[in-house]
Amino acid sequence: MPDPTEPPPAAEPDSTAPHPPPPAPAEGGDAAATTTPAPPPRTSNAAPPAESSDRKSKILDQAAPPSEEKRKSEPVSRPKEGKGAIATADKGAVELAGKVKNFFSQAEGQRLKDEATKPLRRPKKIYQNSYRLEAHVPYSRDRVQKILEATLEEMISGVYYVADTASDLAIKMAEKIRQRVLALKFDRYKVIVMTNVGPLNRQGVHIGFRGLLDAERDTYNMATAKSNHAFATAVIYAIYIE
Repeated sequence: MPDPTEPPPAAEPDSTAPHPPPPAPAEGGDAAATTTPAPPPRTSNAAPPAESSDRKSKILDQAAPPSEEKRKSEPVSRPKEGKGAIATADKGAVELAGKVKNFFSQAEGQRLKDEATKPLRRPKKIYQNSYRLEAHVPYSRDRVQKILEATLEEMISGVYYVADTASDLAIKMAEKIRQRVLALKFDRYKVIVMTNVGPLNRQGVHIGFRGLLDAERDTYNMATAKSNHAFATAVIYAIYIE
């Protein structure tokens, strides 16, 4: 709005109006120098548009922090209270309790299933002292010696010594001898078999063993067999166990 205390702007000269005649020369023949005053500059006191001022005021209001009165007057959103909120909380608690119950029931069912499929273990036997110091079926060296010699002759005959397969042959010999000795069912004896297989090249071979044995109950058997290209030795230890 224009300020009422400010004087109104001067009117602009009309370019279409006729110019006044030049002043007459002064007496004496000399023309007096005359100057025409310049028109005053234009001044614009028009009011700015109302729309731009409103937009500027809105931007300033948004940028400024809210006043204390405005913060107090604005409503504060609070959680719902009443029967609806209580019903929602009860429903969530019931769902959680149901999930926990299902979890523990599934775990219990899995445990029962594992116990049902688990193989049964035989109860450990507890033997009482019988005060018996001898076996019902004592170890017989004569019977074992015959088995040992027959098995060696059977497995070494016609065999060519090959370093790659000699260890497998020695293991087979030991297992076969052990099974035949165990078939005699000697009571309270642990049977240990050691075998050796080597090439027959006119060389000398010395095999020795040492051990701590009970002279009254522990014993052993030893035998040797050979073919045209290989030889085999076997030792059986019979250890008495009460």
